[in-house]
Amino acid sequence: MIRAALLIVLCASTGCTTVWRATFHKPEVVTESSSRLKRAPFIKAHTEDGRVLVFDRWSLSAGDTHLEGNGVEYDAFRRKVRQGAVAVAVQDITMVEATEARRLVRAEIVTMAVMTGITVLITGICAGSGGCF
Repeated sequence: MIRAALLIVLCASTGCTTVWRATFHKPEVVTESSSRLKRAPFIKAHTEDGRVLVFDRWSLSAGDTHLEGNGVEYDAFRRKVRQGAVAVAVQDITMVEATEARRLVRAEIVTMAVMTGITVLITGICAGSGGCF
């Protein structure tokens, strides 16, 4: 509980940044039961003909032949074709892109804050005892 409160204070005082990190996978990853795609809030299925299907919810059809779910389908020129229920044959997928959000704290500011805290602490100890000067 205390660590969480300190993290919140630290993020509020130093600024947190959300970074979106994309990872690219071979099409076979969609059929793996221990798929690394499960943590991603959305995935993009790229096809050989240039289409891209962006899924915010997805699953495999019976027989693992189609990736289907809720999302948006774009043509090769990135014009929206349809939104809602979309599907693509697994054999048509050339690449799967999984994107995850990561929260980062700016390291320079955190380091400076820690060093300032240590300096203030040592100064307080030395000033109180008079033995340091």
